[in-house]
Amino acid sequence: MRIGQWAIRRMLAAATLAMVAGLAPVPASAMDSVEVEMDNARLLKVPEGTDTIVIGNPLIADVSVQRNNVMVITGKLYGTTNMIALDNKGAIISESRLVVSAPRKDRLVVLRGGTQETYSCSPDCGPSLQIGDADANFNRAITQATQRASGIKNAGVDRTN
Repeated sequence: MRIGQWAIRRMLAAATLAMVAGLAPVPASAMDSVEVEMDNARLLKVPEGTDTIVIGNPLIADVSVQRNNVMVITGKLYGTTNMIALDNKGAIISESRLVVSAPRKDRLVVLRGGTQETYSCSPDCGPSLQIGDADANFNRAITQATQRASGIKNAGVDRTN
C-alpha cells in the first residue's frame, strides 16, 4: 500500500511540474522567428484563443488584426523585437521573435565618403527613404514625397466653390 501512495505522489509532483513548465515563458532560443522586410507586410494566422497581442518594441514592427483571424505584421525599422499572444486570462499562448531587415531586392546604395544615398530601382531608380541615409538626401526625399502626396490629394479637389 505504501508503494501505491508513493507512486501517486510522484505522479502528482510530475503533473504539477509539467503544468508550471507549460506556463513558463518560452526561452528565446525556442521561439518561432518571423522575418519581414522594412516597409513591407507579412500575413499570419492569429493563434487560436488569442485575446491580446503585445509587440515588444512598436518602433520596429506593428501588428493589426483583420477579419478571419489574420494579422498583418508591418516592418517599420531595422531590428529585432518580440510578439506575444495572450488569452483572455493573460496566459501566454505563443511568443515569436520578429526580425525586420533591410529590403533585399531592387535597391541601390551609393556611398560617397561618409554619406549614404539609397535608391529604389524597379526598373528605373529614384530616391528612397532609408534609415542611415545622409540627412540632406533623406530630408530632400521626404520633402519631395510629402509635396507629391499633397499635390495628388489636392488634384481631385474642386476649388471653384
